[in-house]
Amino acid sequence: MYTVPAYVDGAEPLQHVSVVAGKTVVLRCAVQGIPPPNNITWLKNGRAVRQNGRTRLLMSGRHLELSSAQESDAAWYSCVAGNVAGSARIEFNLTVVGSAFRHVPLIYCIVYSVNTALCDF
Repeated sequence: MYTVPAYVDGAEPLQHVSVVAGKTVVLRCAVQGIPPPNNITWLKNGRAVRQNGRTRLLMSGRHLELSSAQESDAAWYSCVAGNVAGSARIEFNLTVVGSAFRHVPLIYCIVYSVNTALCDF
């Protein structure tokens, strides 16, 4: 039987990803090899990613899901995947941008004269 080291499958090894604050983003670790990579590690700014209520590993660790994105999620993420023959790495530069909708309060005013108005905030 032959082996093929893990390699990035059809994706750029450096990806720039943006997500709107409050939305969900999924980072995909598109790696292949023979045998398929079974050792997959996700890093955030060089440190192991911890799963919590908003951060989950899916598809046997091949997908990293960040729900309800926050500014603190903006970082460099790395997926390192390996098999017995070698390893591959994909880097993600994740940017979190302002919320999709900003609530702008409406102000209703009735102008009675040049110097007098009644406003409802």
